[in-house]
Amino acid sequence: MLNNTKLLENGDKAPDFTAHTYNNDSISLSNLKKAGLIVLVFIRGFS
Repeated sequence: MLNNTKLLENGDKAPDFTAHTYNNDSISLSNLKKAGLIVLVFIRGFS
């Protein structure tokens, strides 16, 4: 776990973040929220 990082609980709102797409464009959660409903999916790898 990262230092000073609060884990999210069920029902918490996701904090804003910025990520890069495969073609190196920046995309942020706050900009996506302006367009409507967002579903974030985190797929965990299995080994």
